Amino acid sequence: MGVRNILRARRVVASTLTMAAGIGVLVGIVLFLCGPAIMRVFVAGRASEDVIPIALEYVEVRAVGSVFSLVSIVAQAACIGARDSVSPLVGVGMQSLCNLAGDYLLVGVLGWGIRGA
Repeated sequence: MGVRNILRARRVVASTLTMAAGIGVLVGIVLFLCGPAIMRVFVAGRASEDVIPIALEYVEVRAVGSVFSLVSIVAQAACIGARDSVSPLVGVGMQSLCNLAGDYLLVGVLGWGIRGA
């Protein structure tokens, strides 16, 4: 878009972030509503049916995070497109540290298992 079109670039990024959030919500809803059927398709003939409830727990957690994942990907792409490679690096580093601390607390200390991961 160029340096001269900063306002247009901001509008495009804002629109794309909004679309990513909307798609994330839709993906989350589909995963919640169709999760059991999706799990049966993936598990059929490959693993025991006993895996489905455990896998479903994980899918539900990922469904909640789908909005944040998609928005994060778009924000990172926007920063890189604006030639800012430091902000995504710092952001991913902070996300990783939060994930590590959260895993330790929720899985190791509180014993939440898959839901905590």
